[in-house]
Amino acid sequence: MKISIIGTGAVGGFYGSILAASGNEVHFLVRSDYEHCRQYGLKLTSPMGDLQVYPHDVEKEDAKYKAYFWNDPQDLPVDSDFIIIAIKATENEKLPFLLQSFKNKNATILLIQNGLGQENHIHVQLPMANRVFGGLAFLCSVKEAPGHIHHIDYGDLTIAESIPGGSPAEIDMEIEKLGKAFRNARISVTIESDLLLARWQKLIWNIPFNGLSVILNASTEEIITHPNSLNLVRDIMKEVQKVAASENKSISDAFIEERIQRTFKMKPYTPSMKLDYDNKRPMELEAIYLDPLLRAEIKGIKIPKIQTLYQQLSYLEYRNLSQN
Repeated sequence: MKISIIGTGAVGGFYGSILAASGNEVHFLVRSDYEHCRQYGLKLTSPMGDLQVYPHDVEKEDAKYKAYFWNDPQDLPVDSDFIIIAIKATENEKLPFLLQSFKNKNATILLIQNGLGQENHIHVQLPMANRVFGGLAFLCSVKEAPGHIHHIDYGDLTIAESIPGGSPAEIDMEIEKLGKAFRNARISVTIESDLLLARWQKLIWNIPFNGLSVILNASTEEIITHPNSLNLVRDIMKEVQKVAASENKSISDAFIEERIQRTFKMKPYTPSMKLDYDNKRPMELEAIYLDPLLRAEIKGIKIPKIQTLYQQLSYLEYRNLSQN
């Protein structure tokens, strides 16, 4: 397949490298480390096996895997089978520029991003899109250096179709085709019909661990292994469960416990929000916290721990960015 990756960070760089290594023609849109990638390509260190994806025009004996690297979105091939968008929700204002080549094309989009209803941005920007899918990554991965992605643990991907209005979708051959591309690259994929439910399930983990990693200055391992912080995680997860239920999205207690047990087994990991905070970048507060808080307010549901977490993070972000 011909696949374009918009956002070659910890998420897009990981999945793109794996897809390139499984025989797909992958086109990466690269920003700050474009010159590095054009010369050396993209390096992935991973428990799945290390690999190097070289620029397509590099003549090198050990260049087993190759891909294309671009810094202008207009260079991305308009006949891509899939366009995978893996930028952060804080960068969605750039979508009109990033997607300009596909404005009038019948493109198929996969958006891998945190938060609820993020696919609406794609529906607005690309009204002629063939299909829009949401992707939810359970992935421990960081961008270690220019052109270097360090995959630490997991990598599961859940995919569901986005239907304007939020209704569940049928699982058909098109989404199965997308899932197969990842499975052929050794990625565990779950295909769901209800995207909104899948996004609430992702927030069950994201809301406590992203925020607490910043507030407590702690890794996932440190948070999960202390009794009081573990109890706080459970309390926050229960609040997410309650708001989801108000939208008729049922998340079981067993699912919550499974997320906790997976985190116990996870290699020590610094969530992306903590990395953003440490590097004085905007955090995904609106996508991960504000939207669920507003939905809870509309339903008259009290979620005091999430409210407090959001207020603390908002202050820390203000102080952090004002010092730049």
